[in-house]
Amino acid sequence: MINSIQSHVLVLDKNGEITAYNPVMQKLTGRKALVGKSLHEILPELSREWMGKALFNAIQTGKTFQMKDVAYKTVDDEDITMDIHIQPHTDQAGKTQGAFLFIDDVTEQRKLEKRLLRSEKAAPIGRLSANLAHELGNPLDGILRYLHMLLDRMPINDPRRMYAEHARDGVTRVSDMARGLLDFARKSSSVLILSPIDIAEAIGEILSSFDAQVATQNIKIETEFDEDIPIILNTDVEQIFANIIKNAIQAMPNGGTLSIKARMLLPELFEASFSDTGMGIPDEMQEAIFEPFFTTKGFGQGVGLGLAISQEIIENYNGSIELESKLDKGTTFVIRLPVNEEGLTVYQVESYAVSHD
Repeated sequence: MINSIQSHVLVLDKNGEITAYNPVMQKLTGRKALVGKSLHEILPELSREWMGKALFNAIQTGKTFQMKDVAYKTVDDEDITMDIHIQPHTDQAGKTQGAFLFIDDVTEQRKLEKRLLRSEKAAPIGRLSANLAHELGNPLDGILRYLHMLLDRMPINDPRRMYAEHARDGVTRVSDMARGLLDFARKSSSVLILSPIDIAEAIGEILSSFDAQVATQNIKIETEFDEDIPIILNTDVEQIFANIIKNAIQAMPNGGTLSIKARMLLPELFEASFSDTGMGIPDEMQEAIFEPFFTTKGFGQGVGLGLAISQEIIENYNGSIELESKLDKGTTFVIRLPVNEEGLTVYQVESYAVSHD
């Protein structure tokens, strides 16, 4: 019966030594022989003081204990999330003989729950963003057009020109924000655009658009691309690169280095990393960095949609984005996307095939 259970199962005696286990537990521990071992011996990362107390209490009191969302690092150095259930093991007379330890890997479940929660939040925000962008876009375009006409006809030495330029710059910022809202609304509706792109060339073109800013801020660019990266059809991936490169450059106002690496991690898994030596992101902000409208930037530098849009695009392709950042040390974003032999992401291949049936 224990062998048929999909959860990781340990049976322990009163002394906390293992008397039985199932094959799934062997995979988690990386050991073949577990009988007679203690929890500390086979799962040292899990054998914490609170865990020992919970096991002891279950054996002594006959009560069950549950622990949810326990972080654990496997023998393969993989970070997973587990739910743990401790059930007293009693004999036919009802006397406690030890305890059952049930461990469930809920990593993917938690990721799915977070993604669904974000989708639920993004849907009304997307609708609101589209309406706002539409209502703001037309009058802003008109105001901006008239300001440009006014500046074209105004002498360079006109003392009023400064005020018109300030007005133009302010309206431009608001117009950019409106476009950001519209982009977010479009990505929330999963609009797919297909066109062949070379990843290395695309990143190079994005970097060239920041040449002036890079030179002014004294930023060094380092790139390293593998030769076997395929041509892909997902043009919206360019927006991911642009968002992250822009954030990195803005994080280094006093100079630094931006290192970009792209490679095939596996035959069907593409990986790109973007590392800057900028200001970094405080620990307490890292959890919220992908939330819509959350930003650490000053006024006029963004509305906090770039990373939210990027994450939405990446997850549409069943990919992942990871963040590692230390305050005053810098930030690294690592993006992984599944790619097949034709150079299309898995998600995109399915969509493309369906649309051309």
